[in-house]
Amino acid sequence: MIRELEEILGPDEESELWQHRNEILTEQDRDNIRAFRLKMLSNMPRVAFAQMRHAFRHKLEISSHWVMIHRIAILSGIEPMWFHCCPDSCMAYTGAYKDL
Repeated sequence: MIRELEEILGPDEESELWQHRNEILTEQDRDNIRAFRLKMLSNMPRVAFAQMRHAFRHKLEISSHWVMIHRIAILSGIEPMWFHCCPDSCMAYTGAYKDL
């Protein structure tokens, strides 16, 4: 999408491109990005993240982890890679463990 915008606007229109990108983000997107960053930087477990969402639901409308990952993938153009893990994430079933 960014490449398409650059083709439409041209390289000399960088400020317009920045403004357009900025307009794409909603306030909820911004809150979700902040919450996602907090989750990733603090290595917050999913259960704790869900409890945080529930505790602040009267003040913030933060999407679920699943919705957030997919929305950030759309916004960034980066597709997540999914790996099967044990429930506690102590083992990823990849490589030699792929068929377990």
